[in-house]
Amino acid sequence: MSKNMNQTWVADHVVLTPINNLNAYAQNNRIHNAASIDKLKVSIATFGYVIPVLAAADGTIIAGHGRVEAAKTRGIANIPVVVVDHLSDPQIRALRIADNKLAELSDWNEAALHIELGELMDLS
Repeated sequence: MSKNMNQTWVADHVVLTPINNLNAYAQNNRIHNAASIDKLKVSIATFGYVIPVLAAADGTIIAGHGRVEAAKTRGIANIPVVVVDHLSDPQIRALRIADNKLAELSDWNEAALHIELGELMDLS
């Protein structure tokens, strides 16, 4: 994989990885309580494991700690992982924070959400 970030397309590098090869980051700054793990388990049961975990080359989780815990409790042995090997350690640490924080900065389009939920209700 190229070390030039402008040429790196890590989505092409999703690898089915034994879940036991992944290690939680000791200083993970997100907390996943039992209720959030339960919701992730329901999501995995409903949609499948559709969002890969991000991990460093040594197997340390960058993003996806909750999904890994949920998969473990469901007995899933192998999960999709994107191995991030083009970033320095400080960049990986910053990515951990950015991955969690950026989604929080977005707002909902309430009108579009209302339409989408209404249409889903009509389909069921």
